[in-house]
Amino acid sequence: MQKQRQIQIQKQAQLTAHQKKLVLENFHYAIESLEEYIEKIGLPGFRKQIFDQSINSPDRSPADLADDFLAQLLCFKAIVNNKPEFFREEIKREFYKWINATGINVNNCPKELKHYLFEINEILEGRGEKIVEQTREIIDGEVDPRDVIKVFAALQVPLNNNREKGEALKGKTYRDIEVESRFDGDSRQGDISFNQISWDLNHDEFDFFPQVIEKKRKKAADDFAEWELEEEEEIREQEEIKERERKEKLASEAREQAEKEKKQAEQRAKEKQQKQEAKEKLVVDRVQAIRKVQTHWDKNQDKWQKIDGQSINQVLDNDWRNKIETAQNEVHIGVCVHSFIEKVDNAKLDMDNEIKRRQEQQKKELKEKFKDVIGKFIERSSEEEKLNDMKSLVELVSGDKRVIKEAFNELAEQQSLTSFCYDDDVNIQQNIQQIQRLKIEKLQFENAASSDVSSKDDFPIIWTARILGAGILSIFVYWIIKWKMKRK
Repeated sequence: MQKQRQIQIQKQAQLTAHQKKLVLENFHYAIESLEEYIEKIGLPGFRKQIFDQSINSPDRSPADLADDFLAQLLCFKAIVNNKPEFFREEIKREFYKWINATGINVNNCPKELKHYLFEINEILEGRGEKIVEQTREIIDGEVDPRDVIKVFAALQVPLNNNREKGEALKGKTYRDIEVESRFDGDSRQGDISFNQISWDLNHDEFDFFPQVIEKKRKKAADDFAEWELEEEEEIREQEEIKERERKEKLASEAREQAEKEKKQAEQRAKEKQQKQEAKEKLVVDRVQAIRKVQTHWDKNQDKWQKIDGQSINQVLDNDWRNKIETAQNEVHIGVCVHSFIEKVDNAKLDMDNEIKRRQEQQKKELKEKFKDVIGKFIERSSEEEKLNDMKSLVELVSGDKRVIKEAFNELAEQQSLTSFCYDDDVNIQQNIQQIQRLKIEKLQFENAASSDVSSKDDFPIIWTARILGAGILSIFVYWIIKWKMKRK
């Protein structure tokens, strides 16, 4: 804090009387120019504060007076620049007194005047670069030289006055002169009014000079024209893209249509070929079906004809071949063939059942005949009769062995010979001997139970003779069979 105070004291010592006088007078020049402008625009309730007319403007327009004010403001900015803060604060209090004394407030202050007041305050706070930048734009830009002359002409009067007063105050400090306030307003109330005026003020978008406004307008027009050109170019490019896409789409649709027509043509050709192949295959299938049915018939017709002389027309419909030849597709052919083969198979099954029935009948007849011969043979007492029965047995030996076995078992069952067991490994004579032996044993057992003592004494002799006779007969049958087999 002490250091800052020392810096302020040093700056106060460096501030000359001429500088103080120069700043105050240029501030008054700027305010005087601004009052001329305000009077010209007719601000309601405005109270003029500076009456020593250094500016003569009865016939000048508000725009000309605004140019004078801006020139004075630019000069004031150059003079105030780099001045101590305490001194700028003193000038700022004068500025706020002037605002309060003139009656300018937020309700009667037009927009352009708000920006003028705001820029004065910016300069007093050590900023205020906007007026400098826009003045530089006028001088450096492509503007009418007469506008530049007006700016410099407006600066000449205060500059000449400054030179004259500078010579008179040479060598004096700011303490050597006293400058009384020219405004009797309240600085605090003026500060409040200024804050209300500058509240929500977009100063960055404001332009002080018509040349800048025109330049921006021209730039905006050029930018808009450039934007329009770019927009037109973009629209043209978009239209070209759309046209190209449309042509590509048409070309793609044409290719797709051509491809579709090609596929349809190929499909029609394929279907035509398939129909032709199906037609040819149908003919082949018909021929094969007829051949299949005929072959199936031919395999079995000899057997059937041997049985009862059936022909294929007796098994199938008379027009079976015509039905196959007129079938419209493979399925119909299959149905016909299946139906006809089923009929043939059913007929075959009937024939097989008939053959089986006849074979069973033959077996039954053979078995009965065999049983009858064996039974008679066992009961014969005459050797001549036994020899005839043996011849009949020899004729039956070539029959079905299974039938012979069944005949032996049935005969043994009829004779109640429960212990009989047919032996496949021996010949018929030995099985006959087994039956004879079992029958003799049965008779012996029965006779033993009923005969008296006398009959018991004769039993061995009688049965011994019978056994010897049976043995001789067996030997005879054996030699006959052997002889018959040699002849074959």
